[in-house]
Amino acid sequence: RKTKRGKLKNSKMPKFDQQKEIFNLDDDFHGSGPVIFAWQPDYNFLATCGVNRIVHVLDRQGKKVSEMMLQNPGPCVELDWDKDGETLGILQEGLPHVTVWNIHSKHYTEIEVSSGRDRATFIKWARTHSVLAIGTEKGAIVFYNKKTQRKIPVVGKHSKKVITGDWNNEGHLVTGGEDKMLSVSNTVGDAIVQTTNVKTELRQLRWAKQKTDDRGNAQNTVSTILENKKVLMFDVSNPLQPLELSFQLKYGRIVSYAWYGDGYMIIGFSEGWVAVISTHIDEISGELHSNKAFNSSLDTLCCCDVLTKVAVAGEKTIKFYSTSTWQEFRADRIDLPRESGRVTRMAWTSDGQILSVATTNGSVYGFLMVVPNLNASFGNYCAMLTSLSEVSIIDTMKNNEVVQRINLDIEPGMLALGEYHLSVAMNTVVYHYRWKDENGTANYEGGQTVSKRDYFG
Repeated sequence: RKTKRGKLKNSKMPKFDQQKEIFNLDDDFHGSGPVIFAWQPDYNFLATCGVNRIVHVLDRQGKKVSEMMLQNPGPCVELDWDKDGETLGILQEGLPHVTVWNIHSKHYTEIEVSSGRDRATFIKWARTHSVLAIGTEKGAIVFYNKKTQRKIPVVGKHSKKVITGDWNNEGHLVTGGEDKMLSVSNTVGDAIVQTTNVKTELRQLRWAKQKTDDRGNAQNTVSTILENKKVLMFDVSNPLQPLELSFQLKYGRIVSYAWYGDGYMIIGFSEGWVAVISTHIDEISGELHSNKAFNSSLDTLCCCDVLTKVAVAGEKTIKFYSTSTWQEFRADRIDLPRESGRVTRMAWTSDGQILSVATTNGSVYGFLMVVPNLNASFGNYCAMLTSLSEVSIIDTMKNNEVVQRINLDIEPGMLALGEYHLSVAMNTVVYHYRWKDENGTANYEGGQTVSKRDYFG
């Protein structure tokens, strides 16, 4: 039945759980203090570790898959997954080794960085090779090959502590140290370009593709923050001509930045401002956009190209903006608990479905940002996914009334609805649920699991 304006009257369509809190791993889970996390490359598993030194591996809904208590003292300062998503690198402060843990076999190995009194200060798995780079306090870099279990220690890359770095898709590693030098190496430690002196403190080194007239996909541009005031960019094929970008003093210190889209960059500042630039050489001299997202402070930001959105955290709030219009999605705004502390890290899954957030009080939150578009129908009934693991069944003859909600055992990739049963599948696994009895009554609260089958081959 429609009103004069053509809209359904008193429609009871199920509510989709965008911005729903999927999980909240609090200080009981991590201890009271800073916590870090890292998503597996295919975003099926999340690793976390807090001040209690317990490394947790969880699925996308926050359910525990595995855990390991770190045996050595010292806080965990970094977690990083290998390209296959089966091995986790664990860096603890002040130790002469890095722990490498296979989450399937539960076996772990401690990789010593040297025979002397050196300490590990940086780790990063290559994106396209089974190689872990380990930076040290004395400026050395150890290249550990997971397949051959061979270590290649390389000295002379830096004269002081290695503090930041990144791999690109071509298997090149850029590292920065307290010696204010940038070094670019391949997977066995050979120099790709000569070491570059940036003459000041640097952090958040990243590879990206600068916006050019060339439409190739090679990541040949390195960017970094200098003295918390400037962004430096240079092409590795021409490192002697770096480009420094300065910003208005009223913005404050640079807190975080991110590349997005076709060579664009968004920068977040301590006074609550964000600024957007294009890195095309003809457009780089001016800002495309700037606005004051928060009155007093900004914690961090991250972008999602799939959703064309940027998430900006500050003042215990997360705001979302369109990267095309720069209008805020006010309905998406997330208010964090007062006791949550400052946001230290945010990351989107590649499909944009989950935004994960870490805070200084030991909490890691997961928020559902997009519900996958999955549905099936039988007669006048329609089943649709309304959360990652919930299906709602509506009766279209009763003004779209929800007659059943079924809590699933998996996050499905497909649905099928029958007269009495709902089937959901992911990969080779299929679950069948009873949702209605022979009398036509949907009296199975939450759905009744009938069977689970695994179809191999």
